[in-house]
Amino acid sequence: MGRYANYNTTVDDSLYLSIKSLKEWNYFNFGTRSGTFDWSRNGAKTASISIQITNTFNERYINLDYKSNGEPIRYRIDIISKTSNLGKGEILYFVCPSTGKYCRKLILSGGYFLHRCAFNGLLYPKSN
Repeated sequence: MGRYANYNTTVDDSLYLSIKSLKEWNYFNFGTRSGTFDWSRNGAKTASISIQITNTFNERYINLDYKSNGEPIRYRIDIISKTSNLGKGEILYFVCPSTGKYCRKLILSGGYFLHRCAFNGLLYPKSN
């Protein structure tokens, strides 16, 4: 008889939001943009989130609005920019609302999108 797996959850198993994807879809144009971000597996929609990004001279942030286990969740995540070390423009980062760390990818675990260090036992696949 088989056993249940006892390995930790990996980053690849989790849903995430990335700066790279949001830039590709032109969400960082000046002003306020909103839309829906969907995840799917094998052609079937598995999750959805409403996002609104504000990008002005004074502030840059993203509002997330979704349900987790039937509970409505809505919160704001600040976005900052740092000058590239190559001197070629700026690099955008999320500011994790839990840890305050900068990251380019927010991972969903425990109902919230946070920096990977905010979760115990969350690993990269090569770490297993």
